[in-house]
Amino acid sequence: MTSIFIDYLYAAAPAGVGLTKVQASQIITLDAALASIFSSVGSFMADRVFGNRRAYRFCTITGPFFYFSLAIPGLGIVGVVLYCCIGYMNSMVAGSSMYSLLGKRYAKGDERRDGAFSYIYVISNIGAAIPSISGTVALLFGYHAAFAFSAAAAIVGSAYYLLVERKVFGTIGEEPDDLMPPAARKRAVYILIAAVVITAVMLYLLFSRHIITITTFANTVSTIAIFLPVVYFIYVITSPKTRPEEKQHILFLLPMFIAYCFTLFIKGDDAPCMTGCAAAISKRNDC
Repeated sequence: MTSIFIDYLYAAAPAGVGLTKVQASQIITLDAALASIFSSVGSFMADRVFGNRRAYRFCTITGPFFYFSLAIPGLGIVGVVLYCCIGYMNSMVAGSSMYSLLGKRYAKGDERRDGAFSYIYVISNIGAAIPSISGTVALLFGYHAAFAFSAAAAIVGSAYYLLVERKVFGTIGEEPDDLMPPAARKRAVYILIAAVVITAVMLYLLFSRHIITITTFANTVSTIAIFLPVVYFIYVITSPKTRPEEKQHILFLLPMFIAYCFTLFIKGDDAPCMTGCAAAISKRNDC
């Protein structure tokens, strides 16, 4: 889907949204950065409030709507906003729950565990071959048909996961790893909802009154996406819940993080995903 998304953004209306190529590329970068930042929030919520299974189940059920918002003709930029909102909501609920569930599936020391993560990485990147399908559908039938195709594929994937979830995981990940007291859990949910509403209103006012532009907002968020993992690394390393041997493991990630920061300037799109990686290492069972 992402292979045709940028083309859809700057294609002339009504086939596309009608943005300039500069605006389209900035939205792509902004979307990747925000999704990664919100993934840190989602990892915290899954770890302390929802539990990985409940969080990922929510993400699986709402996932197809992520694509359907772009598949409806005539929505234009409104569909793009819906697409972003659904994606960010999923990030703020589930975070890196999928990787945490995968880690919990195997006992510590099980040699198959590393292989399982390698499989997931490879499977996730097999999508690099799919643009030939979605791109062909877009050329023949239009962008909305291609997004509908993506939505249909998402429905199949979601349905399969929901069918085999109980069989594969049993009771694994049902409860949060670091459960908050009931009152604190409710307060965390209320704070999350309030933060989302306040942020949405503020951004609407700032953009509608032309106080900020897509360019300034994209540059600000991209910068935050670089430094936020640094703050998160410090938080995890200094946490009393992180054991000494785990702190050493986390330090081994620093060279990879530094190298990944350079790819942000080279590629300019998915490098902020390192924020999600930093969130994943906060799961003590996965260190």
